Amino acid sequence: MLDTNGLGIVIVDMQDLCLVRLVEGKRRRIIGTLEGFLERVKELDLPTIAFQLADNHCNEHLNNPAYQTVPSIKERLPVGASIFWKSLNDGFTYYYEGSEQDKTPSDYFYRRGVSKVLVIGLFAEMCVYETAKGAKANNFQVMFCDKLMEARNPGGLTTCEPFKRMGKYYQNYSELFND
Repeated sequence: MLDTNGLGIVIVDMQDLCLVRLVEGKRRRIIGTLEGFLERVKELDLPTIAFQLADNHCNEHLNNPAYQTVPSIKERLPVGASIFWKSLNDGFTYYYEGSEQDKTPSDYFYRRGVSKVLVIGLFAEMCVYETAKGAKANNFQVMFCDKLMEARNPGGLTTCEPFKRMGKYYQNYSELFND
C-alpha cells in the first residue's frame, strides 16, 4: 500500500483536445478509471494539480471547452485542487496562470507538505513523462501507475522502463490503496 503522507497527485492533459486523439475504447477506459481513482483521492483529500495544455498562452484556448479538463474529472477533484495551464510537455517548467498564493505548481505542493507526486494522465510517453521530469527537477519523488495513464500512440506504451528508472511504478491503482 502507498503511504499517502506527503503525497500529491498530478493529472496531465485530461481534456477533450487530447482525448479525441485516442480511440473510443481507450478514451472511455481512461476516463472511467480516473473517475474511480479520483473518488478515492477526494476521500483522502490529497493535494491535486490538473495541468491543461494550451498553446503559447493563447487566450482563445483559455475559454474553449475543448482545452478545459473534462467535466467528469474536474468535478471529482478534491476541494482546494489547483488547475494550471501549461505549454509544451512539462507542466512544472512551462506553466502559467497560477493563483496569487501558489504562483508555481511547486509552490502549491510545497505549501501542502508534498514531497512525492503520482503523475498520471494522457500522452504518457511525452507530457506525463516530461512533467514527471520537471517534478523531479523540483525535488519531488515521482511515481506512476500504468492504468492511470494512456499513451498517444495507438499501440500504447512500448515500454515502462523509462518510468521505472525515474521513480516507483505501479501496474494498477488497486496496488496504491489496499486498505
